[in-house]
Amino acid sequence: NITLLTCPCLSVSPYLNLSKDLNLKSDKSIFCFWEFMCLYVLSYVYKKKLDILIISSNIGEIYMLIAVTGSSGTIGKELIKTIKNRKHNFLQMNRGDLDINNKNEVINFLNLNKPDAIIHLAKADKNYTRVLLEWSKKNNTKFIFTSTYKVFSGKKLDSPYQVYDRPDGTDEFAQYKIELEDLVFDVYPESYIARLAWQIGKKPGGYNMLSFIKDQIDKRGIIHASKNLYLSAMFLEDTTNALIDLIESYMPGLYHLESNDGFSFYDIIYFLKHTLGHEWIILGDNKKFSKNDLMENNKIKVTTFTELGMKHHK
Repeated sequence: NITLLTCPCLSVSPYLNLSKDLNLKSDKSIFCFWEFMCLYVLSYVYKKKLDILIISSNIGEIYMLIAVTGSSGTIGKELIKTIKNRKHNFLQMNRGDLDINNKNEVINFLNLNKPDAIIHLAKADKNYTRVLLEWSKKNNTKFIFTSTYKVFSGKKLDSPYQVYDRPDGTDEFAQYKIELEDLVFDVYPESYIARLAWQIGKKPGGYNMLSFIKDQIDKRGIIHASKNLYLSAMFLEDTTNALIDLIESYMPGLYHLESNDGFSFYDIIYFLKHTLGHEWIILGDNKKFSKNDLMENNKIKVTTFTELGMKHHK
C-alpha cells in the first residue's frame, strides 16, 4: 500500500514513494495538488481490483532527508535543531565531511545519500554552488540558497525592498551574494532563494544581534540605538522554521524572511531587555542616525514583531 500524508497547506504531503508502475521501490517524487487529485481518482478506480492506493491521514510516516551546508555556523546549528523538531532527518555537508572542492566527491556523496532537499547556508564559491544546483536539478531535489538583506544598500532603491527589486549593494559581500543569486536561478530556476534578515539569537555567541550588542557594551559600557534606524531582523528560531516551511509548503521562488514590521533598532533592543529578560543590556538613545533597511515580506507567513508584543518608542 502507498500512504498519502496530510500536510498544512494542501491536506496532503507533497512527498510519497511512487514508481511508474505504482510500487514501493522508487525514489521520492514530488506531486502538486492536481497530481494528487489524479492519484485520488486512481485510488478510487483501482482500490477494489488491485488495492494499489489507500488514502490515509497518518502524520509522521514519511520524512524528508535535508542536507545542510554550513551546519556548524550560527544559523546552521539552529537549523539542525529545527529539522529534528520538525521530525525530518538531516545530512551535514561541511568541509570536515567531504572535500567541497572535489566535484566528483560531492556528487558521489549526494548520490550515496540522496537528500530530498538541500539548504545551502555555507559561504562557498560558485563552483561548489553550481555542483549542488546541477545535482539538485537532475534529481528533482528542492534547493534553498540563503542570501541576505545586505544585497540592498538603499542608495538607489526605496525601502521596504521588494522581491522584484534588483539589488543595489556594491560592497564585496553584497556583490558575492548577488552573483550567487543570479547563478541559482540561471542553473536551476525551480530553486528557492531566501534573503535572510539580521538574526537574533537567544544569547550572545556567534553572528547574531545579541553578540553585537554585548560587544558594544563591553567596549563602551552602553549601546546607543537610534529610534530612526529600521533594520531587517528576525529571531533565529523563526528563521529556521521558515526555511523548513518553504520546502514543505511553498512554491519555488525568491522570498524575504523578515519579521520586522516597522520597529526601530531602539525598539528591538528595548524589547530584548525589558520583555525577553536581557537585563545586562544598558541602552541609550543618544543616536540620531536615520536609515530604513527593511525588506517587504508578503509571500511567506512568519511571526512579526507586532505579534510578539513589541512596542514603538518615540
